[in-house]
Amino acid sequence: MRTEAQPEQFSAPDVQALSTEGGFRDFAESLVQHIDEVFFWRDRDCLRPYYVSQAYERIWGQSCESAYAHPSSWIESIHPDDRERVTQEFERAGADPTQVEYRIVRPDGGLRWIWVRMFPIRRDMGTPTRMIGIAQDCTERKQAERMQAFLASIVESSDDSIVGTDLNGRVVSWNQGAEKLFGYAAGEAIGKLITMLFPKDRQKDYVQVLNRIRRQEHIERFESVRVAKDGRRIPVLTIVSPIRDRAGHLQGVSAIYRDMTTEKNAAAELLRAKEAAEAASQAKSTFLATMSHEIRTPMNGILGMTELVLDSDVTDDQRESLDLVRLSTESLLAVINDILDFSKIEAGKLDFEAIPFDFRDSLGETMKTLGADSFAGRLSCVIQGSTETTFYVLAVYFGSVGVKQTRHALPCALASEVFGVLAAIAVTYLFFGAIR
Repeated sequence: MRTEAQPEQFSAPDVQALSTEGGFRDFAESLVQHIDEVFFWRDRDCLRPYYVSQAYERIWGQSCESAYAHPSSWIESIHPDDRERVTQEFERAGADPTQVEYRIVRPDGGLRWIWVRMFPIRRDMGTPTRMIGIAQDCTERKQAERMQAFLASIVESSDDSIVGTDLNGRVVSWNQGAEKLFGYAAGEAIGKLITMLFPKDRQKDYVQVLNRIRRQEHIERFESVRVAKDGRRIPVLTIVSPIRDRAGHLQGVSAIYRDMTTEKNAAAELLRAKEAAEAASQAKSTFLATMSHEIRTPMNGILGMTELVLDSDVTDDQRESLDLVRLSTESLLAVINDILDFSKIEAGKLDFEAIPFDFRDSLGETMKTLGADSFAGRLSCVIQGSTETTFYVLAVYFGSVGVKQTRHALPCALASEVFGVLAAIAVTYLFFGAIR
């Protein structure tokens, strides 16, 4: 025959033992000695506790005996900024159950957060006489909450759009950056499918991203396009990452959208400026090439007619003058060729060639074109040097360079005889800047 377990009956001596303060301490200690929370029992109108469990020593950093010997130490350990509020809650707990969170300062200076739940114990007539309660160290939870609030404030205040979705693609978080970028308020967006931001031709992109995240594939940041509430297409840099719980289970997807409109506009403006600069450069090159050809035509005519006259019967003085005209014309043609070479340089088609030439002959031809200037200054020019030396330079430049540098040197040597000046000028410029 089945019998129900009967509640344990306390004998009269047991009841008498529990009714005393020491007897209750022993009984309570046997029940709560292994729990992490502080169990306490005290009189409603007195701070002195009847009992405080051993966890008090670990959390408060004080002995249980100090709580019995100095009841005010319980209140004194409360952080000064919380003490008045907690005292009021303790007074209210004398009539009704209550709970409160506050900070304590341990003797070593450490700060701990405490959560306390208290209940009044009433007599037969309903009058509360004592209070029983439990205190728990909630420091780690408060730190986690503070860190979570700090991270939430970072997300909320970010200029970037940060959106969280569940595994069904529904929006669960929507920061202020998302409100500014897309135009939807948080109340409008939360609960809606994230695909409302996707263009019609990219509705399947989210499913593809979610599948890659489920396969634990790393997704590099990428550029894409999203649609705002007013229908604007916004170029964005997208950063996608999984949201997992502490056990590592996938809970959703976090997406950061960074507006790339300014960067895209700047890149387009830079491209337009580059194209305009290239067009201007091409126009300049075309102009130079055209003008060079237009000038070369009459110069070739002058050079040709000069050659014809030189082939006829002329006096020695006339031949010398005509040779000077020919040399000057050839020098001008060389300048025109230089202009054409600049066009080749810009086009990347200029070829350099080292060729031997007679330096003395070239310098002599240069002096013929400056004969009038040197004679007017009554200068005597003598070229000295080895006749066996062979020079390798860009000969197309040497004639015009030598003329320019020699013409600059002549005014400095008026009314004097200069020996080797021209050779020194030419050689110096040859090695220190003949190639412009």
